[in-house]
Amino acid sequence: MIPVVLLRAAQADLRQAARFYEEETAGLGADFLAEMARSFSRLEANPEIGAPLRRGARKLVIRRFPYLIIYRLEEHRVLVLAVGHQRRHPDFWLGRV
Repeated sequence: MIPVVLLRAAQADLRQAARFYEEETAGLGADFLAEMARSFSRLEANPEIGAPLRRGARKLVIRRFPYLIIYRLEEHRVLVLAVGHQRRHPDFWLGRV
C-alpha cells in the first residue's frame, strides 16, 4: 500500500464539492466524502488504476458521483493534484503540476 496525499488545492476542491452536495440534500455531502474515501483506498491498493493523462498525471473516475481524481504517482506516495467535476474544463489542474 502506498499513501495518498492531497495538495491543499485538492483538499479545497474536495471540501467545496462536499459542501455543494450537502446544500443540495442533507447527508449527500457525507455520502460524497465516503465515496471519495473508498476511491482513495482503491488508489492506495492499486495506484496505476487510473487512466494516463499528460505531464505524468492520471485520472480516476469516481463511481457514484460525476467527479475525477487527478493524481500523480511519486516514488513513495500518490499525490492528488485535484478533485474536479467531469464537466469542468479538462485542463483546470495543469497549474498544479
